[in-house]
Amino acid sequence: MMIKLTPAFAWLVALSIGLTSSAGPPVTTPRDTVIDTMHGVEVPDPYRWMESESSTLTAWVNAQDGFFRSFVDGVPIRDAIVDRIAEIGEFDSVSPPTRAGNRWFSWHTPADRARGMLMVREGAADAPARVLVDPEAFFPLDTMRLTGMTPSPDGTHVVIACDDGAGTWGELRLLDVDSGRERPERLTGISGPTGFPGVRWLGDGTAFVYWHFDVRDARGTRTVALRNPKLRLHVPGTPQSEDPVLAADTGDPTRLIRTFDITNDDRFLVYSVIDKGTRHTTLHALAFDDADAGPITLARDEATFGYIGSRGSRLMYRTDAGAPNFRVIGIDLDDPAPERWIDVIPEGENQIAAVWQTADRLIVNEQRDVKPVLRVHDLDGRFLREAQLPGIGGVGVTASRRHSDVYYRFGVLFDPMTIYTLDTETGASTLYHRPALAFDPEAFVVEQVFYESFDGTRVPMFIARRRDLQPDGTHPLWMYGYGHGGWSAFPWFQPHLVAWLEMGGFYALPGIRGGGEYGAEWRDAGMARQKPNAIGDYLAAGEWLIENGYASRDGLVANGGSASGFLPVVATNRRPDLFGAAVVDWPFLDMLRYHHFASGFTRSFGSPDDPVDFAVLHAYSPYHNIEEGTCYPPTLVAVGERDLTTPPLHGYKYIAALQHAQACERPAMIQMIRDAGHYSYGTTPEQRRGSFADQIAFLIRALELPFRPPVSGNAGAR
Repeated sequence: MMIKLTPAFAWLVALSIGLTSSAGPPVTTPRDTVIDTMHGVEVPDPYRWMESESSTLTAWVNAQDGFFRSFVDGVPIRDAIVDRIAEIGEFDSVSPPTRAGNRWFSWHTPADRARGMLMVREGAADAPARVLVDPEAFFPLDTMRLTGMTPSPDGTHVVIACDDGAGTWGELRLLDVDSGRERPERLTGISGPTGFPGVRWLGDGTAFVYWHFDVRDARGTRTVALRNPKLRLHVPGTPQSEDPVLAADTGDPTRLIRTFDITNDDRFLVYSVIDKGTRHTTLHALAFDDADAGPITLARDEATFGYIGSRGSRLMYRTDAGAPNFRVIGIDLDDPAPERWIDVIPEGENQIAAVWQTADRLIVNEQRDVKPVLRVHDLDGRFLREAQLPGIGGVGVTASRRHSDVYYRFGVLFDPMTIYTLDTETGASTLYHRPALAFDPEAFVVEQVFYESFDGTRVPMFIARRRDLQPDGTHPLWMYGYGHGGWSAFPWFQPHLVAWLEMGGFYALPGIRGGGEYGAEWRDAGMARQKPNAIGDYLAAGEWLIENGYASRDGLVANGGSASGFLPVVATNRRPDLFGAAVVDWPFLDMLRYHHFASGFTRSFGSPDDPVDFAVLHAYSPYHNIEEGTCYPPTLVAVGERDLTTPPLHGYKYIAALQHAQACERPAMIQMIRDAGHYSYGTTPEQRRGSFADQIAFLIRALELPFRPPVSGNAGAR
């Protein structure tokens, strides 16, 4: 079936000249005779050599890169797409303010700037702002970026985190807020992959606790492990070498200190330790005034615990222990036995997705069929009122345990985060900041549907489109699935997807099992040995979209990334007839060797060293389930040259195997993002925009979608 667009976006005859989807591989790829025997099964691995650096691999990657560039650079409207993505993404971006003392800190990225500035306001959140850190002047290298900040409780100092743009290793720096000057010490061993913030100040501002790792030289390797996680205490003005270690798991470097915080009264450091590849969590509390006595063990359980805050000796956690939809529990430091825990907010019919504590309230994000609802409770857990949200959208709250101010971000695929203040006494929302946009969000619509999976499970899905287009099966549809780690799928703002919608494409996001759409049971039903459920949900979503006129087989694009990167190519391996193309971002694709190159994922996928897990993994591992003589859909795998989370070797091996097996002229390509880390489309705005445009250009050419150039300018913009 040919895809027909609406008259305004009808086929362009000009694109048919020299624009075809056929493209053979650029080089003949060497194949090894490596065969592993795993649990009695012989497993060929002809591209094992791609796991190590070599001149042969470098030459192969460069040839593949040239192959891809010639393919997408030949799309006449590629540069126009780059320009439109730039216009859509260029607006004044402001973060919710963080209060510290009588100062408010926030990020501000002007429309004409590549990197955000750290701003400070004196006396009020709407007072005139002063630039505290301008990265254009602060960093000598264009690729350096600020990734987080944590002000001291009185607002006199602020710790900033920065990295080199690849997100691998970073450092902490300390600023004096009055003068804006940087203090001399710089703390290293800060891991980009673990995220930020990773700093907690003591209440008097004399020191802060931070997350520190042993740094291993990763040059010449495809991966690097995070070793010996520690919590250390830094006193400003002293060298890092003197920072005492408060907590560490030196006996087992694969045990991860997952989270940490400081109680509201500054008496205890609380932290959680998770065993690699499991859900086994241990909660600890260490008294600052008696650190030599060691930590108190608060809990050991196969459960998730998220620290919220404290009230007196009671610590509050959001947990799924005995509560698949989560509950808020109170653990008394003086009597932490599980039988003495209390329910501050009991489990309910809907999932408690997140909880924040202010000086006098608990703010609860309750998910009802994936849609967020904010509820206000007092510190004893009593429900007070529901917030009045502006519509259906994603919500993120900013609040401080020392103050009563509450801000939240609200947004959707075609509308970046608008910021509101929340009055916890009335539930009313007041606009704080809305960006001016180069497009009209009202031109688009997002709807929620439900479909039946292979086993009868009801699965939610969001679908976005232009408001003037109807689901008649004539529009290409980009389907993204995740289903990992309890993350709830909601369509977030992405400029390149707005451009895709503008040009007439549709976008779908099914909330497959493995995610957090319906709590812990939903999450666990798509993990490890249950991962086939997530795959089945993903395939069923594609079938439903076709059956209900939202997509056609020729125009359905399978997409997934990172921990879900395997999904689109498992789908095209199994059902090459169902999809028009696959776009894969930063994936795991060799599921029988992934655990040699990334730590902490065996809980999600299972271990190939376990015979039962092996059987499940072997049955769907994309690299091992390509059949020679099959015509597979056009496939693009994006990899980051410096990705240490999902190393590029996965993409190399899969594309080499697919090019070898492909029985037709449909392209199988690598999109190499130079100098980029995990899920980074580039180290500069120009590189990121080009990478996004390349993916759309790949689809235009591979699916023969001659979109008109996207409309430029701000007609109808907000």
